[in-house]
Amino acid sequence: MDNFLPLRREVMEHWTYHDPEIFKLWITLLFSARYIDEPCKVMYRGTLYTANYGDVLFGRESWSVKLGISPGKIRHAINRFIKDEMITLSPESDKRLTIFNITNYAIYNQVNDQVNDLGRVVSQENHNHVNDHDGTMIEPGWNHDRTIEEEGKKEKKVKTVTKKKSKPDDYTKEFEAFWDLYPKKTGKQLTFMNWNKRLKAGEIVEDMVKAGQNYVESFNSANKDIQYMKSPSNFIREGLYCEYIEGAPSFGKSNGLNKYADEE
Repeated sequence: MDNFLPLRREVMEHWTYHDPEIFKLWITLLFSARYIDEPCKVMYRGTLYTANYGDVLFGRESWSVKLGISPGKIRHAINRFIKDEMITLSPESDKRLTIFNITNYAIYNQVNDQVNDLGRVVSQENHNHVNDHDGTMIEPGWNHDRTIEEEGKKEKKVKTVTKKKSKPDDYTKEFEAFWDLYPKKTGKQLTFMNWNKRLKAGEIVEDMVKAGQNYVESFNSANKDIQYMKSPSNFIREGLYCEYIEGAPSFGKSNGLNKYADEE
């Protein structure tokens, strides 16, 4: 389809939907991919490349200008797309040109019953990848036939699990790793509640643990009294951890990567 891609309601449940800039980047990748089956040749700076079905020619700096998103945030988002197997790096890529391939692009480039039929095929061939891997893709049409009663049971089950997660005995090992390295031990249950909220929004748990470690390193290097350290709950809730995923900037200096900075 050269004029449009089908956008399903399930997109609102996808983690990219919760950040306008990341969602904008993902949609732009989908619409920029080659939708014709036959490969084509592309000349770039004197080198001939092959663009295949589902390929996107990508440049972080140029896309930053085009989309109005910082290069750092684009880099972080792309890394998450790759980790969630939403895109892969094409073997055609080199130091001059980056080419990504949209995973299962045929699903996005179909409409109506064709999407449903293709979704069933993908489901049978790669059940775990499509159904169980949260964040890989918008679910295809074969999963749209749940009854209202089933949806209600699912929603009730989710609420029950969320309530159970508030119990101290249910702290995850990743959260405990974060808690152990964070020297300011205040509000553990509240911190865990904010932790789960960010995970539900699509954050990667390893990134949050790493950000905590980088923040502690930055704080220690500044030789500040512990009263100046963010409480662990606010560190997560205010999104400060976003600025420490890629490294340890100078303590108290913002690098502009906090996507939750404007939240009340």
